[in-house]
Amino acid sequence: MWTANLQTLEGHSDWVSSVAFSPDSQLLATGSDDKTIKLWDPRTGELCQTLEGHSSWVRSVAFSPDSQLLATGSDDKTVKLWDPRTGELRQTLEGHSHWLWIGTDIDGLSLLEEQWIVYR
Repeated sequence: MWTANLQTLEGHSDWVSSVAFSPDSQLLATGSDDKTIKLWDPRTGELCQTLEGHSSWVRSVAFSPDSQLLATGSDDKTVKLWDPRTGELRQTLEGHSHWLWIGTDIDGLSLLEEQWIVYR
């Protein structure tokens, strides 16, 4: 059974396609068709920062199990790895031939390409 709406977060200028809570519950990440990632304080709803760098829609966002890394996958066929506390772009992974989805498992981050190829 669903509970009542607790909060509405507004800030993206286009559709939100992905949402992820950090495992430590300190941040909420949203990825959007406006090509940005927004990091929110889930307790207050305050926008903490906006991450820019993708050249197309952001399809997936996922935190590492220790909450120290945020991975974002985009239709620009890149994965970007960010420090969610500072907003610093740590690395861009290129060379993928299809769009990407990102998820987490017990061992950490996994990248899933359109053809269902899993990268670790």
